[in-house]
Amino acid sequence: MRKKLVSVLMIVTAVVFLGLSFYLHSIDHPITKLNVAQQAPSIPLRINQTFTIPLYIVYTPIISNYTASIYKIKPKPIETIQHPPFYANLWPETLVAGIILLLISVILLIRYKS
Repeated sequence: MRKKLVSVLMIVTAVVFLGLSFYLHSIDHPITKLNVAQQAPSIPLRINQTFTIPLYIVYTPIISNYTASIYKIKPKPIETIQHPPFYANLWPETLVAGIILLLISVILLIRYKS
């Protein structure tokens, strides 16, 4: 009876390892997000005909489509990459551990039945 209980606990542990490996495999890829951010162009400030001061506005958010049409700006998507957590690449190890535990427990169960 005790030997069968150990085998059943090994099967449960193997199933937990397999589920963990599938979860880790699903999060083991970088996530790319596209954020639409506006960058306003440099607008020259004219004091008179001969003297021009460049006025740079960098990463100014455009509030409405009206201001975007004034500056003649089209939205430029900015990619941000979110890397997976450091433990996400451990899915092959947990997969192998789960399969080995499952095979050992099945062999033990077959052995104890006979």
